Amino acid sequence: DHQTIFHGFEQYLPTFNACSIESMTWRIPGLSDRYIQFNDDMLLCSPVSVTDFFTEDGKSVCYAGRENIPLIRFTRLWKRIFKPNKKVTFKGVLCNAARIGGNRWSLLRINHNPRALWRDFYEVYYNTYPECLIRNIQYRFRDPDMYVPELMQYTILNNEGCCEVRPVRGNLMYIQPKKRK
Repeated sequence: DHQTIFHGFEQYLPTFNACSIESMTWRIPGLSDRYIQFNDDMLLCSPVSVTDFFTEDGKSVCYAGRENIPLIRFTRLWKRIFKPNKKVTFKGVLCNAARIGGNRWSLLRINHNPRALWRDFYEVYYNTYPECLIRNIQYRFRDPDMYVPELMQYTILNNEGCCEVRPVRGNLMYIQPKKRK
C-alpha cells in the first residue's frame, strides 16, 4: 500500500509514477535486505537459482549492456526536433541515474528485467542524501529530472565492486509486442 511505503512522506501521494514508487519499495515492512524486484508484466519461463541474481559472495547481478551518455544526450536533442512533445524518455532517466551514481560517460543499459537489489543500500543512501529521495518522489507523474533508482544503486555498487554485470543476450528473453503502424 502506498500509504505504508510513503509513511512520513504522505504529502507526495497520490502518485502515478513508477520511479517514485520504486524509490520507496525498500520500505516494505519485513522486506529482506537482499530482494528481487519484478514488475507486474514479468514472468519466469524456466528455473532460476539465487546465483542468477546474487553472486556467491553477495554481489548483485545486473543484466545490462553499456551505452555512451554523451551520444544518448545528443540523440535526445536531435529527436526533440521530430518529437517535441516527448519530454520524458527512459534513456534520459537512466542518464540521470548514472550521473547520480558517479558515471558521466557511460551507463549500464538495464532493460525491463528482474532486478537484484539491496534494501539496506537504499536505507543508508537515502538517509545520507534525503534530497535525492525527495527529488524522485515529489512528482506525481513522470518528469525529466527523475532517475531510475535501481540503476542508481547498480551504478554505485558497480563502482564499489559490489555488482556483477552480465550480458542480457543469452541470459534473458524478451517478447516484444508488434508495433502498430
